[in-house]
Amino acid sequence: MEIGSQPLVSYLIITNNRKHDLQEAVASVLNQDWTPIEIVIVDNNSTDGTREMIRAKFDDHNINYIRLTENRGVSGGRNVSIAAAKGDILITMDDDAVIGDANATAKIVKRFSEDPDVDVLTFKIVDYFTGELQRSAFPTRDKSTSSDREFETSRFQGGGHAIPRRIYDEVGLYADYFPYAHEELDLSLRILDAGFRILFFPEVVIYHKIKEKRRKRLSGRWSIILENRIKVAIRNLPWIYVLSTGLSWSLRTLADCRGDFGPVLKAWWSLWQQRVKLKHERHPIKKETIRRVRRLRGPLFY
Repeated sequence: MEIGSQPLVSYLIITNNRKHDLQEAVASVLNQDWTPIEIVIVDNNSTDGTREMIRAKFDDHNINYIRLTENRGVSGGRNVSIAAAKGDILITMDDDAVIGDANATAKIVKRFSEDPDVDVLTFKIVDYFTGELQRSAFPTRDKSTSSDREFETSRFQGGGHAIPRRIYDEVGLYADYFPYAHEELDLSLRILDAGFRILFFPEVVIYHKIKEKRRKRLSGRWSIILENRIKVAIRNLPWIYVLSTGLSWSLRTLADCRGDFGPVLKAWWSLWQQRVKLKHERHPIKKETIRRVRRLRGPLFY
């Protein structure tokens, strides 16, 4: 991959009602020792004064602030930010995270420029408060894998990753109907199926604010999480994997909801209502991609 010595790097952040977290996230990007940088913020219709905060704190910086009139979720918001960005390399991070190293952008550009076989970088994500590795954002099932070394992986993590524009140009944007959960896996499978490589890049560390109260609120969203996971399988995988994914994730959801069948039934009913659309969008990945995902110990049967 040939990149000029000083490519424009775009940082993409979507947000919704987290103005204080967002302020710290933006400040960490502005602290980067790299030029040129642009920041694209897509506001999913915040009502907490986010727009006023951006104007008051960052009015003199190169920030493209886009406020949507509705909450389009993670996928919809990211698609807007990707379309608006002008950079050669697009770096996505959460609005409740910070990038700790002022040289991170330079490291990212260098890694892409020195190896033409590296197409996507996914970063090391740690707990903002404790500094411990966020296991749910570590892109491998192999617990013996060190989080301090690079390795090829089957998926990138939404909380912090870098994707050159050329990748989006070839594989397309996110499926716009994933409000949250598993949208990165859907795009990752398409990236792998196009022959690109995803590399875990621990030289860049993202500090993510994991808040227990927020995690507990997710208990009311299990049906969407289940629906999206099965939807990813329907869109991308052979039917045997769709069946195993549907069974394993339904049982997992049932356990997480302490035997409440409501979220499971709601997810499957929603999938049934979308069956015609999903049938038209179904494009299973190639056999060689299946073998590659298996070799990388990616999620196939579950």
